Amino acid sequence: MIIDPPEVVEVIYDGPIYRREGYWQRPGYSMRQWVDHMFQVMHYSKLDEICFNVVEDHLELETIDAFVNGIDIKALNITRTFSPTYFLRILQKFPSAKQLHVSQNPFRLGPSEQQKILIENYDILKLQPRRVDQIWENFTLDDLLIINSRRVLITTENFTNKNLNQFLKHWLKGSNPRLDLLHMQSKNVSMYDAEIALKRILHEESRNLPRDKILDECIQLDPGEQLNGVQGIDIRRGSDGSVATLQVIDNKEGIEFQFVVWRED
Repeated sequence: MIIDPPEVVEVIYDGPIYRREGYWQRPGYSMRQWVDHMFQVMHYSKLDEICFNVVEDHLELETIDAFVNGIDIKALNITRTFSPTYFLRILQKFPSAKQLHVSQNPFRLGPSEQQKILIENYDILKLQPRRVDQIWENFTLDDLLIINSRRVLITTENFTNKNLNQFLKHWLKGSNPRLDLLHMQSKNVSMYDAEIALKRILHEESRNLPRDKILDECIQLDPGEQLNGVQGIDIRRGSDGSVATLQVIDNKEGIEFQFVVWRED
């Protein structure tokens, strides 16, 4: 809660070698004073991420205006389920955020409303629950085709081999022009079937050539896994010469794939 300024804040340093925790006291400090103080101590002038993990009725959004005014905020992380109205008010408070991570779909009872976030120009859009047994509900092929973000990660259900085939055909015709990376995991469907997914699509096995594509900040890499030279199936879009690699990931719970676009720069 930000209604009353805290006299004590918990400070956590989670570095590459060690982790350090502590508590700082400054009676009478407002939240903005705390943030400005942290910036001075850490020699930093922006917030990499703001995470909303509070009960909706416990936080009046108007109270954070002075707290965030003029601060460069890179990412917005919404981990709780909020009402659609409250959720959209949160987004309106952070119009300059370049990344959005949402754990629960606030528009599951009104799927068409989620298009308000799908059409935004985010650098990174993550629609992924925090728990492995959860999904982003009511996500359709039409929703995927209107996404305007550069890097997209989705955990959903019932996205079929036929849906994948339709997405690839739409991409070849020019849909999702800003898309650089799509990582999708779809549960509750049959496993990957190349005959269906690649039906009537010209493709070839990728040659695994070195490429300068940067995929950091999006996916968790296993030790030894490389960012460039993604292996899989290559398809080429004739309108602009872009080449994309479809890499299917072994997943017995459904379809999981990574779609990477290598542009001709």
